[in-house]
Amino acid sequence: CSFVDTTAFKEQPDGSVRVEQTIYVETEGQRRILIGMVKDLSMRSRREMGKFLGKEVHLFLTVRMKKGWTEASRAFYDKMGLDFD
Repeated sequence: CSFVDTTAFKEQPDGSVRVEQTIYVETEGQRRILIGMVKDLSMRSRREMGKFLGKEVHLFLTVRMKKGWTEASRAFYDKMGLDFD
């Protein structure tokens, strides 16, 4: 499991958009796998975001490990009356 947190979304003077995102995973093994996939993931995501926004996108991805995030998220969803799964 992983989740993505958009930490910055800024329109640039040249009309492009700078997007900074952190991908959180729960284990070191997941982090290593994602780091190996970041280049391809970033290129594909940048293209899709650019199509959606109609602008050039500069995407900066960071992968971090955050133990226990799934349980905290599950509790948050339950509190809101939403289904996490």
